[in-house]
Amino acid sequence: MESIADERYEAKSEEIRKMVISVNKPFLTLDDVCFLTGLSKSTLYTYTNKGIIAYFKPTGKQLYFKLEDIKNFIMNQKHYYKSKDILQAEAETMYMLSNI
Repeated sequence: MESIADERYEAKSEEIRKMVISVNKPFLTLDDVCFLTGLSKSTLYTYTNKGIIAYFKPTGKQLYFKLEDIKNFIMNQKHYYKSKDILQAEAETMYMLSNI
């Protein structure tokens, strides 16, 4: 009989395994992208229809995504926050450039 801790450990192990497999594939499926981003399939379909996320359909049926495109999508979202150090460095650079 498995304990709750064992079940949680197994579930987490499976989650980590899926993540490792996903990020090592050159092309991702819709399920992979849902898993990596936490977005629903419905939301991803909406984003592909609006051109927000790049995709391709080589067989005309299943959607595929490039990992790099998904990374760019994640990094370009409005909710992406920069660390104080990065913001400080950017501010200093802008200030120095404006005084040239």
